[in-house]
Amino acid sequence: MNNKLKLKSKILILMLSIILIIPSQAYASTTIANSPGSTIKSFLNAVKSQNIEQIISLEEDDRLDSSELADWHKKNFNNDREVLSSYSILRQEQLGKDQYKFITKLKMKDGSISQVPFNVKFSNNKWKVIVTANSLEDKDFTVMQKAIISKSSNTINSISSSKLTSWNFSNLNGTMYSINTFDVNNSSSVVTLNLRQWAEYTPPDTSNINYAVVIKHWYGDNEWGSINVIGNNPNSPRQVVIHGKSSSISGANLKFTKNYDDSNNQFGNNGFGEIYNGY
Repeated sequence: MNNKLKLKSKILILMLSIILIIPSQAYASTTIANSPGSTIKSFLNAVKSQNIEQIISLEEDDRLDSSELADWHKKNFNNDREVLSSYSILRQEQLGKDQYKFITKLKMKDGSISQVPFNVKFSNNKWKVIVTANSLEDKDFTVMQKAIISKSSNTINSISSSKLTSWNFSNLNGTMYSINTFDVNNSSSVVTLNLRQWAEYTPPDTSNINYAVVIKHWYGDNEWGSINVIGNNPNSPRQVVIHGKSSSISGANLKFTKNYDDSNNQFGNNGFGEIYNGY
């Protein structure tokens, strides 16, 4: 009888031990899974498999409203330059207690290869990949190999100025993008903006806006060229030229950013205009 009681006691102790061990192991695995290193890997794997729901759960992208992200990613993945074929993590840096920087090498379906930095930050009790309009304004970002183009395209003579798209924005207080994308293709590597802009309250405010032609990737904005335009001209158009890095670029957006370093530009800015290919 005593032997049976001893056996039951041992079994009970063993079961209690298992119950106590399992939660701590589960907690440990959850903690490991939600680490900076596992977060960037999970994010890039989600991009590679085009798991949009998981991408959105692992990122904070302030370039778009959260309601627009799913459709934007879905549309983006129709372009081979946005389809991730393979990746490697080259190194990491700790920027602070709750922030890390990962330098990655991304190879896309179109053959292009880029070195891309990602910031991973602890936000709302979870590690997130942070993507902003300025993510690629970083010394560690570089295009290592351009896309492999099977057929060479003919460049348009720079004298021929064709309208690429138009835009209209109001109460600009941060960053906005043109609704439509466009292609640039001319031997002079330039576009011309025909624009009007003005501050919400004039005087004394003066409109101060940066206009940039960018490729809006899922990992950040790669700038082709930009120009700062200062002044109010609501009643008459003004022409300015943006000089780009190459003679052609496809699927670009025009990005509008209010410059905050101007004490005379405290309120929202308004504007509209057109962008033309060449001079």
